[in-house]
Amino acid sequence: MATPPPPQPFPALQPFPPQQPGPGFHAPPGTPLDPGLPMFKRPAALGLLIPVAWVLFMAFQAARGS
Repeated sequence: MATPPPPQPFPALQPFPPQQPGPGFHAPPGTPLDPGLPMFKRPAALGLLIPVAWVLFMAFQAARGS
């Protein structure tokens, strides 16, 4: 009679099994996804403009002494 293997001390730290493609995923395994547009060519990158403009405005006002 074989003895069962000892329990793993940290089962959450064990490696995950290899990924399996799910239903509706038509790319073969190992195919990288399309990265899309570069970061600063996306419309959402304009949202960075508002905080940067605010910081520059506040720095300008502080330098003027107002």
